[in-house]
Amino acid sequence: MKNKNYIGNFIYFILIAILLACGTSLLSNHYTEAQRTFEYSLFYITIIIVIFFGGIGVVLGLSNVNFSVKKIKDLKLDRSRLLLLVLPSFIISMTHIWALLGLLDNLSTIYSYIIKNQYIIIISSIILGNSIVSSIYIEKNE
Repeated sequence: MKNKNYIGNFIYFILIAILLACGTSLLSNHYTEAQRTFEYSLFYITIIIVIFFGGIGVVLGLSNVNFSVKKIKDLKLDRSRLLLLVLPSFIISMTHIWALLGLLDNLSTIYSYIIKNQYIIIISSIILGNSIVSSIYIEKNE
């Protein structure tokens, strides 16, 4: 029984390592290319961060899900978690998109701080992925 737990945790570790390596290599390649050509694709950066680093959050959220439930009555959403965690982290994760749309023109100091500290968007994407998975729960049949 304990070997299954070790194997499962090792698989989660490998998935997280793969997502981290792929995401950071794609971002660093884009930044290197952008330094040469002076063309930053904010949409591409956002997609990479949300897919790969949000995927890390999804894997972390899936590690807490019990898959051994045989009888599932219904899937439920925790709406308070969606409003308190998912919505703000989604807004922060999409900062580049909001800037492309011109919604952050009046908030240029906040936008420049977030761009300077890219890790805020990365951590927000991890929180987004984890919160989405953990806000869905299964109501058991009794």
